[in-house]
Amino acid sequence: MHVCRLKKFRKREDILNKKSVLQIVNEDKNCFWYGLACLMNPNNRTIRDNRNIKARTKISSELCRKCKLNWNEEVSFMHLPIVEKTFNCNIYVIDLNNIPQLGANIKLWNCLMYKSENRNNQHYYFLFDNEIKHYDCITDIKAFLACRCFCNNCLSSFLQKDTYENHKCSLQKMKKENKKNESKMVKELSHYLTK
Repeated sequence: MHVCRLKKFRKREDILNKKSVLQIVNEDKNCFWYGLACLMNPNNRTIRDNRNIKARTKISSELCRKCKLNWNEEVSFMHLPIVEKTFNCNIYVIDLNNIPQLGANIKLWNCLMYKSENRNNQHYYFLFDNEIKHYDCITDIKAFLACRCFCNNCLSSFLQKDTYENHKCSLQKMKKENKKNESKMVKELSHYLTK
């Protein structure tokens, strides 16, 4: 008899109530900017407090102005490369409604909504609720995934440090293979050009 195992997903309330998730409470369309301000200023407790609207708005609107985007407009995934380029950082957006149960090894690829090429060692993680078009932010990805180590290249979590240190990213393998094939392609290019 074959038993089909369905992938279990975590409840929305359980995710948002984690200590590593900072819920952004707002009445305007600037939840992304509020979250980014909190992530870029982790020691500033005044902007994390949802009651201190003036301080949070001041810092967030300055971030928006630096990116030359419009304040009080929804930030779409098309705007995220502009933000990454302006602040030289990496932004990852995770689907809030598609996060799997905690396990020994979690890969975020399946629930990732946005990721660009790695450009710096600053990594900012956001949760996005597609139904209400709202961003919340993850202050600590390792605490969020309940793991000891996390690889920002292959987006995998590890429970043991030695496993993390000995793992080889699939992205690193692909880059090495591309470099090997690159020299072959250059040699064959002249052959195709002469034809």
